[in-house]
Amino acid sequence: MILRNSALSFTSLAVPLLVGVLTVPHIIHALGVQRFGVLTLVWAVIGYASLFDLGISRALTKRVAALQGQTDRLRSLIRSGIGLMGAFGLVMGVLAVFVTRQFDYQRFGIAQDEFGNSILLLAVSIPLVIISGGFRGVLEGFHRFSIVSVVRLGFGLVTFIAPLFVLASAPRIDYIIAIMLCARIVGSLIMAWACRFYLSKGKVSRPRRMVELRNMLTFGGWITISNLASALMLYMDRFFLASSAYAPSLAFYTTPYEFVTKLFILPSALSGVLFPYMARSSKFTGINNQLLVIGSAIVLACVTPVVAGIILFSPELLGWWISQEFSIEASPALRILSIGVLVNCLAQIYQTYLLGRGCAFWMARMHIFELFLFLPLLYVSIHYFGIEGAAWAWTLRIIVDSIAMAFLLDKLNLPTSKHWWALAFSIGAAFLVFSFSAVDVYSKLAVLSILVVGCAVVGVWFIRNLLLITTRTQSAGE
Repeated sequence: MILRNSALSFTSLAVPLLVGVLTVPHIIHALGVQRFGVLTLVWAVIGYASLFDLGISRALTKRVAALQGQTDRLRSLIRSGIGLMGAFGLVMGVLAVFVTRQFDYQRFGIAQDEFGNSILLLAVSIPLVIISGGFRGVLEGFHRFSIVSVVRLGFGLVTFIAPLFVLASAPRIDYIIAIMLCARIVGSLIMAWACRFYLSKGKVSRPRRMVELRNMLTFGGWITISNLASALMLYMDRFFLASSAYAPSLAFYTTPYEFVTKLFILPSALSGVLFPYMARSSKFTGINNQLLVIGSAIVLACVTPVVAGIILFSPELLGWWISQEFSIEASPALRILSIGVLVNCLAQIYQTYLLGRGCAFWMARMHIFELFLFLPLLYVSIHYFGIEGAAWAWTLRIIVDSIAMAFLLDKLNLPTSKHWWALAFSIGAAFLVFSFSAVDVYSKLAVLSILVVGCAVVGVWFIRNLLLITTRTQSAGE
């Protein structure tokens, strides 16, 4: 079940990405660079609106997973959570109208009516994004990943295909947003229908309901703080570069970054499925500890060969994808960033386990502390070493973050230290492959072949163990 749901989740993330690779050039050609910039801004706002859901969607997943079988408490929890998210979504939608109306529409090369319609449609979309995130959290808590994956796949395809149909008749941004809004409404209704049994009023006293709501807001609030700190660390490198003497070379950093970080969809798919399991009651702690080890091993087995190939053949990849001239400037940053990506893929599994055990407070404090350390390091690295300095600062921050998570796992008294071995492997393998990046092609192929075979064997072994654990979990009644 875990493996099947992970495959569904991965497909719903990967397929729209591949479709986007094919359709985006046509959209840019039809819209023009300026108007396409507006569309990417719309995509970004819709994509990141869920970041401001107060962490309630993840809190809902955790509590739903822990309260399986307690119908009245679940109904009260879900109604309260969805209602709160709806109210907050409306506030965010109104706020979006006031903020976006300050923009000068003429700078974007679009008409005033088109700009005004786009703002209103975007404002309506934001509450739907936040509410649908709540329904998704509920469904994931019940392990109903097939519905979540189908809705996510459908919306992802509409995002990249709808513009082609609109542009065939009229190249207007508001028409594109309208179609995306319709898709979002349909997806939200599908998920709401799937949750309908738990949307009726539960027989829970008001004091108990308020305690549950307070706990959910506390957990979600720490997740929000953690997410905001992480988002700042994720994007400040670009702002620092853009405001430095290296601004003309920004594309040599952002392009490799966007390219290699697409690998995050694999651990994201797996961790999204593992979280409801890891958030269950303490009687499942033994199985959850095994899921931590197996999930870590599967991620490393799948991602390590890909990262190794990128590190070893980054000049060839960028030269084939863009140009040889671009490759010369960007391949060093791609190699360095790839080290951090491999380590971060593992760290996502650690973070999932920690949040499943209710450690959102620890995570938030850790990320705030990292933020204050990372920003000065980033500034100095860019000042003295430019693009490569930014890449090394980002990678070092990822390594420190992963080590800190390993220490947090130690505080939970895990029965083994396998998480340290996995972390040591990810860091050691990445730097070892990096040291081979200057050897001849045949040596690179030999290193890559050894890694592929070794990781395939390890991956099959741990996938087999995952299937056994899934069977054991189902027999225990989940």
